[in-house]
Amino acid sequence: MYETPSEHYYRLHHVRPRFKNNIEAVLIYMATTISSVEEAPVKEFKVIMTEHIRNFPGNATYTNKTIQNWRTEISALFSLYYEDGDMAIASDLAKDLSDNQDLTKFFKYFIHSFQYPAAHLKQQEIKSMLNNGIRFHPGSFIVKLLRYLEDNFSRSEAYVSKAELCHCVFNDLRITTDNSNNSIELAAEIIMTNRSRNAEYDWGGDITRYAGDILDYMVLANLLNNYGKEYRVKSSEMRALDILSKQQYKDLYARSHTLREIAQQEDSWVMYVSSFVTRGIYSTDILAFLAEDEKEYKELAQRTEYIQASIFPTQGVKAKDIGDYGESLVYGHECMYLKTKAREDLIHLVKCIPNHFAAGYDIQSVDVTERKKYIEVKTTISTSAIDFNKFHLTTNEVNTAQTLLDRYFVYRLSLNKHAKEAIKLSIYQNPFALIADGKLGFDGKTGNMYGKNDYKGKEEVLLKWQ
Repeated sequence: MYETPSEHYYRLHHVRPRFKNNIEAVLIYMATTISSVEEAPVKEFKVIMTEHIRNFPGNATYTNKTIQNWRTEISALFSLYYEDGDMAIASDLAKDLSDNQDLTKFFKYFIHSFQYPAAHLKQQEIKSMLNNGIRFHPGSFIVKLLRYLEDNFSRSEAYVSKAELCHCVFNDLRITTDNSNNSIELAAEIIMTNRSRNAEYDWGGDITRYAGDILDYMVLANLLNNYGKEYRVKSSEMRALDILSKQQYKDLYARSHTLREIAQQEDSWVMYVSSFVTRGIYSTDILAFLAEDEKEYKELAQRTEYIQASIFPTQGVKAKDIGDYGESLVYGHECMYLKTKAREDLIHLVKCIPNHFAAGYDIQSVDVTERKKYIEVKTTISTSAIDFNKFHLTTNEVNTAQTLLDRYFVYRLSLNKHAKEAIKLSIYQNPFALIADGKLGFDGKTGNMYGKNDYKGKEEVLLKWQ
């Protein structure tokens, strides 16, 4: 049984969300709420947060303490909002997730900035880590470790398990205090020596959970593949992996010696996390998301008509990001619908509307009677299936929907590579009529719409242009 040598032992840990088993659904739900409020007095903001957390499916019977724990975790661990004096403010990370509905990108940013110590920890724990010399960026380290194993050992050995990462890396001060390549080589040596000796590890959930969390978050970021107990790099994500491998520990506490000085860095931490979002260092590559490895990535790239939404009959539409991808899929759907109804003469009337026009919708289409349709596309991308029906309309989109009435449609696309149906399409025609009928709820303060009594819109099969 391998144990970290006692003279080098220091257990890293972090806040663990109580909603980890449903983390993607919760984060996108809360990011939508937080970013639509954007800024409010702290007391008012907390009331809104509490109300929406309790309204999340399954939370109605939770105690106030549990609800408040959720709120703390959403703020401290995931930096979705921060407090500035008497005001609570949505972070750029929350706004990006709400606007783009791209959870893989969200977790890339999360892993890119996550480190020990940082403001997601209690102040006393930060001070303890500083006193022990800990300066550790786990995401970057894991990528470099796995690549080192690939370069120096057989392909079959280029993996890491939760137990290995926990006992040989996360709990070992020789690794977590050394930012040089020496720590990579030492960790690899310990892991491979243990494998050669058939050493065993304590796999207890309470023991391996923190190292395991980071590995799981990297899977959600589409950076790693999980093969049972083995985690390996997702070779189709080479660009993102290269960026992450270069990330260094950010020393926010160089001049912090007291708990008060440490506390003063909380807002700086949220700003630091969001700085990467504003620079746009990550974007979801649809090919990388769908491909399991580099070989499949290249194969998909050669079949651009399948992945990049094809060249449609009247205009070329290619997916630059998830929003463009969703819009191009809906564009193809509308064109194909007209084709199946023998109204190809109308296809030229289907048009994608550039965002800078601020029209309040993404696509202008027609039905077989030549009546115009105005479609707002909401696309969500996630690693696991998300089964909740909440979406946000901007003030402009709300006004447009109220003006166009039954000619206004919201097309909700859910893209998930592991679900039984990789792409699900739900259609909401005339949202405000659905509100009047009691099928949708609407929060006028936030612009959020949500299904009542499990209403999920009209589900249709997405048609592919051919």
